[in-house]
Amino acid sequence: MATMEDIAKKCGVSKGTVSKALNGASDISESLRKKIIRTAVDMGYTRTLSLDENKKVAVIIGTDKLLQSNHFGYQIIQSFQKEALINGYNVSIHNIQEINPKENSYD
Repeated sequence: MATMEDIAKKCGVSKGTVSKALNGASDISESLRKKIIRTAVDMGYTRTLSLDENKKVAVIIGTDKLLQSNHFGYQIIQSFQKEALINGYNVSIHNIQEINPKENSYD
């Protein structure tokens, strides 16, 4: 699992800059914030990023095989998730067979 230090090293910035970018600080440029978030997603950083709770997207899949790196759809899911995160959306992935529509609401 990647750490903020790993992300900082890869991006050539300090750990504090990574923290600011992941937490939406206003003194980080948008291009640097996007670079750090892309790197975090690519490296598998799993801490929940500071996102607007009103901006949710659910990806409904028919099989958990799409979450396995050797499946052709894995890269599609990962690319979508990365771009959504960069644009401030909280992405959740659900198997259609496990969904309880009364638990969560999505716009």
